Amino acid sequence: MQPEFARWLDLLRKYRLNDEALLHSLAVTDVAMFFARAICDKGAEIDLDALLAMCVLHDIGKGELAKQLYPGVDHALASARVMQREGLAAYAEPVRNHMVDAILQREQTLSCWESRLLWYADKSTLYRYMGASSRMRDLMTRHSKESDMMREVLPLAEHLEAQVYSAAGKSGMSTAEVARLLAKTPAGYIEPAVRLEYRTSEDAAQAVDCIAAAGFREVAIERVEAERFLIDTIQHAGLKIVAIRAPSCDILRYESAIDDAVDACELASSIGTPLVVLPIQESQPYHWQHLMQYATTVHDRSHQRVKIGLELRTNSTDHTVPERVIKELGSGIGLSHSLVYGALDKQAGVAEALVGVYASDSEDHRTRLIPKDGRLDWCSFTRAFASVRHETAFIMDADPSAYPSMGLRSFYDRCFYRAQWLLGLSNRQASPQNLAIST
Repeated sequence: MQPEFARWLDLLRKYRLNDEALLHSLAVTDVAMFFARAICDKGAEIDLDALLAMCVLHDIGKGELAKQLYPGVDHALASARVMQREGLAAYAEPVRNHMVDAILQREQTLSCWESRLLWYADKSTLYRYMGASSRMRDLMTRHSKESDMMREVLPLAEHLEAQVYSAAGKSGMSTAEVARLLAKTPAGYIEPAVRLEYRTSEDAAQAVDCIAAAGFREVAIERVEAERFLIDTIQHAGLKIVAIRAPSCDILRYESAIDDAVDACELASSIGTPLVVLPIQESQPYHWQHLMQYATTVHDRSHQRVKIGLELRTNSTDHTVPERVIKELGSGIGLSHSLVYGALDKQAGVAEALVGVYASDSEDHRTRLIPKDGRLDWCSFTRAFASVRHETAFIMDADPSAYPSMGLRSFYDRCFYRAQWLLGLSNRQASPQNLAIST
């Protein structure tokens, strides 16, 4: 993620933009940057840094602090004033002109590629790309009093869409084809991973296809005895296995747990997977000294061929990690932890020791990770998640069987956008290959 992008996200938090508007802003940014890069590849000159700032901040005027500072002002003008206030006056004018009717004076308001792409991306995207026609009809439904003006704007928006497609080398493609291409294109500043659940080889193949189509590039697998067909299916789809989670350590069968974990390390080493996570069975009482011995033994017997993470589950009764344990974590051993609503902020102090993060779903249907299927307090959740600073693999750990009303493709689509959102809100310095889904 570019340093400037982290700064823009800080501003959105400062002005208290709500989560839905932030998700829209990230989606608009993805679309605008996708077309901008394609147009630049054809020889045009576009200031990508300026466009990035404009897109991320274009709705900052909807934030609660901005409304207090500029009461009674439309959000585009408020956004422009916020940018001027923050020393970003050079980017303010296109933001001021991103309202729907700006295209009616396009010679003055949309005179450069940066302003045209911001306007077009905003008028073709809600939380994902839908094309100008569908998005404008969506806006007509939301703002019925302005429907006459929007009907006048619609053919102009469709004409601009054709110009953008042509300049980007996408002429002749349908909106659906461009949307699929967008879903498979890394955003450039965040990239997620997810967990794959399967029972048969047919289930695995279908799930892997849906994961790849949703936009994920990385997966995490759960079992040491992962069948060869599963690994082949994942790799054939162009996905990277970013982590292997060993069976839970049962203190009562300590030697067997070590053998299972070493097998996981050998599998990871053979397929080029960098991380093995050692989960702890929550029903068993344990002491940190025993867990350190367990992790160290596995590390030594695996000949240090992969990085090992000792999992800390924040929904257990003891959230405290002894300071000496963090200091002793070395020689390739680190912490991995699963995140649940209400416990995230307790882990901010261990970020320097993290080697992996699982965002684990809640069993309570009211507080599930996937939006629109529960009543989770997303403002509190994302603030807590933002307190966990990390530079590690991020794995979306949600089970599709918990969402029977969703199709598999819809489930993984929602996982991808939720994971992107969480990473953006956490202000994490993510590389394009760090966001994974657990399988």
